[in-house]
Amino acid sequence: GEEGPGDRHHHAGALAAEAKATRKVGYAGLGQALTRPRVLVLGLLYFCLVVGLYGIGFWMPQVIQTFGLTPLKIGFLTAIPYFFASIAMVIWGWHSDRTGERIWHVALPLLLAALAFAWSASTLPLGLTIIALTLATLGIYAAIGTFWSLPTAILTGTGAAAGLALVNSLGNLAGLVSPTIVGAIKQ
Repeated sequence: GEEGPGDRHHHAGALAAEAKATRKVGYAGLGQALTRPRVLVLGLLYFCLVVGLYGIGFWMPQVIQTFGLTPLKIGFLTAIPYFFASIAMVIWGWHSDRTGERIWHVALPLLLAALAFAWSASTLPLGLTIIALTLATLGIYAAIGTFWSLPTAILTGTGAAAGLALVNSLGNLAGLVSPTIVGAIKQ
């Protein structure tokens, strides 16, 4: 049905109460959002996530190519990790929402991704390499889905826009250094 004036008043009151509660534990001001260590740490964490994304994008096809496969086969094999990652991302996000826990839902998949990236760098048969790359992709994408709930939990008001922009900007600096990192690791 349609909402009446009382419902809109109730929603506005609920939003105001939520904003007030966030301001008690979060950062609402512009200066706070740009200088607090928690926000800067989130920016660094997002930087690492984006390095992982670039690592998947650059590293995976290069690793699969070392098996002497045709470009078509490389393309099909590259799709496998993304298929499983898309399923895991939805399930992991649902679990995080259901439990209300965020930090471990970001940390554990990132640990999985780091270990799987290291595993994929060792000399493995093709099947095990695909499994390692699938776990790395799964970890990065599962973490990134839950990650964005962290900055929005501590930022509100005018600080939210500036803080989210800072986190995103720091993370996207990874685009400048990731190709160099992947190249160095490959060598």
